[in-house]
Amino acid sequence: MDYETRRIYTRLSTHLYHAGSQTQAVTTAQALWAPYAADYEDTALWFGLQAERRSTLSDTTQITPLVRVFQRRWWVDVGVSVNSQHRGDGFVNVMLLF
Repeated sequence: MDYETRRIYTRLSTHLYHAGSQTQAVTTAQALWAPYAADYEDTALWFGLQAERRSTLSDTTQITPLVRVFQRRWWVDVGVSVNSQHRGDGFVNVMLLF
């Protein structure tokens, strides 16, 4: 489920993974805010926060501050995921829609 305007984006999702006798649920809540309303052909900049909880493996909640930049068919997410078990994992996600 998600909700989006030109300056606000929210998402709540749950994915279930089943392998053998193990089932894992990954629940994600994401909120992003844009400092300006960009048009489709403009480059958009978003700042956000994501919370993700995984059952079975660790039962910890991972918090991820992130920056998203996108325009038309591509976007880039950059952030650092942290939880109580370790300091953090930096990441860069690049997506191009065909």
